[in-house]
Amino acid sequence: MVVALLSFSLAADCIHADKPHYTISTDATYPPFDFQDKNNDYIGIDQDILKEIAKRENFTYTLKPMSFTSAAQLVANGQADGIIAGMAITDERKEVYDNSTPYYKTGVAWIVKKGSEIKSLKDLKGKTVALKTGTAASEYGKSLQKKYGFNIKYFNDTDTMYNDVVVGNSAATFEDMPVIQYAIKNGVKLKVMNANNPGNAGSYGFFVKKGANKELLASFNRGFASIKKDGTYDKIIKKYLGATQSTFTGSKKNNNSVLGILKANDGAFLKGLWLTIELTVLAIILASIWGVILGVMG
Repeated sequence: MVVALLSFSLAADCIHADKPHYTISTDATYPPFDFQDKNNDYIGIDQDILKEIAKRENFTYTLKPMSFTSAAQLVANGQADGIIAGMAITDERKEVYDNSTPYYKTGVAWIVKKGSEIKSLKDLKGKTVALKTGTAASEYGKSLQKKYGFNIKYFNDTDTMYNDVVVGNSAATFEDMPVIQYAIKNGVKLKVMNANNPGNAGSYGFFVKKGANKELLASFNRGFASIKKDGTYDKIIKKYLGATQSTFTGSKKNNNSVLGILKANDGAFLKGLWLTIELTVLAIILASIWGVILGVMG
């Protein structure tokens, strides 16, 4: 009986070992493409696409959610195999990464808070504009800085950037059109000023380090072609764009306050807090031991 169980376990391990395994980085807060549900699992358009492609292409992966800039750097430095994070395909990025078949068309919106007196980009002269570090939307916004004479303040996460505009610390922001439209649908008190004329139109792609992980990129492209052909892709898009975020998170409304962000990410916050406590206790113990050794030597 024991021998049989061991044989089954070894066989299962061998089967699993035959599957390529990758490390994939992603943005931690970028709904509807990447965000956490009520069980603190990462979901969204990107995540469902990746999960379905992995199943069809017979590979496994470990997901690494973090800030967008860190997620991109992880791939550029070779510490992750690929990134899917609502990442726009640009000429600059093609110098560092190889990208997949485009999987979602996008454009950049410029946004102000509801009731703002800002009516045109010319009204931003001398005011502060919030941008998210490392994004194509921020590059587009920065390209307009000299022409319209505004100041720039950078943020590492989307929610904090939105909130800075909502409370009036920043006069406006630039964001990918589908992302801000989804946020507004879910209660963020912002207004898109160029809904019918998005800037810097482009597409999202899956990225790997330039010249590396060619098989992973080929698998993504094959899998994407497959889910497009049988309608699975359209179902994923409809699933997220056709519902409010509360359907997935369980919250009644999207709350971008500091308290709201903590509640939405309470699992990750508590895990990080507990790890900090463990490291602090360990540091105290090691410091005490080292202090005793130094005392005895003295």
